[in-house]
Amino acid sequence: MSTVVRRFPTFELELITENTSYELTYDTYKQLKESDFEEALLSFSVKNSMADDSPVFSLVITAKEKWDKLINSNDLIRIKAIPDTTKEVPDNPYIMVGLISDIHKEGEYGDGSLLYRITGQAMTKALMNFDVGVIQEVATIIPEIGWLPDGTENGLHFTGNTAAGIGTELMERFIYKYAKYSFANGKGLKDYLIHNFTSWEKDEQLTDPTPFINYEGSLRQFLEDVAAKPFNELFFEYTSNGECAVIMRPTPFDPDKWYQLPTYRFTSDIVVQESYGKNDNEVYSVFVVQTPNILDFNSMDLGVYPKFHPELIKKYGYKRLDAQNRYLQSADAVDNATDATSAEDPTSGQLPSYEDLVTFITNNKLNDPETLRTQKNDVYAAIKTEYPDMSKSLVNGIIDELKSKTFTRDSYNTLIQSSGDSKKTKAINKEKSVAYEKLNRFTQRLYNWYCENANFYSGDIRVLGHPAYRIGSRILYDDFEQDTTWEFYLESVQHEFSFTNGYTTILGVTRGLPEGGAKRFTNLWGQSQDFKGGYLGEKSLEDLVASAKAAQSDATVETSWGNGGGSGVALQALATAQSLTSQRSIYTFGGGRSGKNPFYSSPIRCDCSSFVWWCYYVHGVGLNGGKTGMTTDTIAQDSRLTLVSSRGSSKVQARSLLQKGDLVWFDTYKADGHIGIYAGNGKFIGCQSSTGISEANMTSGYWWDHFNGHVARYTG
Repeated sequence: MSTVVRRFPTFELELITENTSYELTYDTYKQLKESDFEEALLSFSVKNSMADDSPVFSLVITAKEKWDKLINSNDLIRIKAIPDTTKEVPDNPYIMVGLISDIHKEGEYGDGSLLYRITGQAMTKALMNFDVGVIQEVATIIPEIGWLPDGTENGLHFTGNTAAGIGTELMERFIYKYAKYSFANGKGLKDYLIHNFTSWEKDEQLTDPTPFINYEGSLRQFLEDVAAKPFNELFFEYTSNGECAVIMRPTPFDPDKWYQLPTYRFTSDIVVQESYGKNDNEVYSVFVVQTPNILDFNSMDLGVYPKFHPELIKKYGYKRLDAQNRYLQSADAVDNATDATSAEDPTSGQLPSYEDLVTFITNNKLNDPETLRTQKNDVYAAIKTEYPDMSKSLVNGIIDELKSKTFTRDSYNTLIQSSGDSKKTKAINKEKSVAYEKLNRFTQRLYNWYCENANFYSGDIRVLGHPAYRIGSRILYDDFEQDTTWEFYLESVQHEFSFTNGYTTILGVTRGLPEGGAKRFTNLWGQSQDFKGGYLGEKSLEDLVASAKAAQSDATVETSWGNGGGSGVALQALATAQSLTSQRSIYTFGGGRSGKNPFYSSPIRCDCSSFVWWCYYVHGVGLNGGKTGMTTDTIAQDSRLTLVSSRGSSKVQARSLLQKGDLVWFDTYKADGHIGIYAGNGKFIGCQSSTGISEANMTSGYWWDHFNGHVARYTG
């Protein structure tokens, strides 16, 4: 590594309030020679990282002006770095365009000059501060329509749209229209915050808008969820016009996108310090992509196997990386399936709504257990007479669900879907074919991006300060000592200045390879195989699936349900759940998240995960997710839960392991979409969409079909 000379460049700060613009120029070399520092930039740090929510800055200045009286939070700041004023100004000198969070006076010198620390974030602060959603009282009554309805004037176009398309609508719909920031010269947020969104548009079509129509949270998090990482990247940079740009783009999985990245090249002459090496902290051997969709196909249903490489399994076993991409299903294929159902299914078009059907059944007491047991034919005749367009299989399915007390909106929709004919089946097969091609392609891309992690170098390279470096770029480093050229991916850039160390730039690099990255696309890349199991002496996936299906088809009452008693808090939570079944309750998607115990209200309004969470909380245990953020997934991740049976395990085996008080999960609108507390004898208590808080039978029918084998036990 060569000896380098410290740099003392010029920095230009522009502070823009609502009425005034202040321009400050700090010639640090000149300051170094002066006897006093009454108007000086003493130090600063600016960092932009793809892993962080927002770029941040912190700077320390001395001044005669009382900046804490002139500058406020959310005033705008723009910082330029000019490394050498004797040479041309860089094409893009901006290293920060952001909003001030705090300006704080830290001291005062004898000559009257003041010491200030100014901190803040990039313009992304506007996205982070801007929350969307509706108040809890409204959210409880619109779970299906959503406060942000699909495709309407008051909502967004979700169905059929891409990640980039939805992201653009979010920016236009909320940030540019409703987020109001006023700056000098009549300028606003849109003058300093822009976006540039692209994604895998040819492959993306959102088919299920459910996660978005009731979204609650910041616009920054909304964009994150829309982006479908790791398949698209979302980060922030600055333009040569002094704007902060929100950037969404496809992750450069493939050579064509990789070699199109902006590229910077430097030599050892400008390197101050380097620290990078290999590690296997994030190494995987099995790669899986799922696409949540309305027809509940998983990757195996579509014929797409996980990807792997034998060499990775030799060292890491079955270390699995899961990713989801909800855009990979074909909207056209879904429409075709729906059209086929409408055209030929004798039950479509004339069916009653779930509410109307439940009202008819209740008014005529057709849900009475004794009537269902002894007069099934009369019940069948009553429903068929009232709704003559219902098929025989649909009516019988409804009666079976009524007998098992599992008739819900979801089960009704499932019964309707299952009553289609050959044309609908062909349409679904077409959908599967389209989804297979996309899913297989993206599973391969996931493998390609992460398969070489153990061989990549990552770390930091500190170089002479310069504003040219931008995250999401390709770096070529001519290393004279190692006599090689390193190729890296630039994931973070941090500019630092102090009079001790001068101006340096720290490059956070990953995916590094010597020899200019010559083996990046020739070693494990593109060499994946379909993961079919059996590599560690177990049965193959094909044999395991066949065994599981045989076990499930043979499963009858002789395979007992676990009735063992749990202990401690788990049984106390169950007792609370049982006591609440007698109280009036209404299932409310998103309910129970106001921070207040919903059990004190009448009627109780909650959903499945908030119900379980509060059952535990009243006994002193706050499960993962907290009072306002609990979901079926956050609860599953609580470290105090012992996994009894994992999702996808044998349901027959899982049910024999159950103890009272265990938590059980079901695949409904998504994987692990519903949760309840096991009550013994094949029953669980949960907050169901059709019944509210009630005991449900999971020995057969809808809940047995949707039980996914996932069981966890609270052990404290």
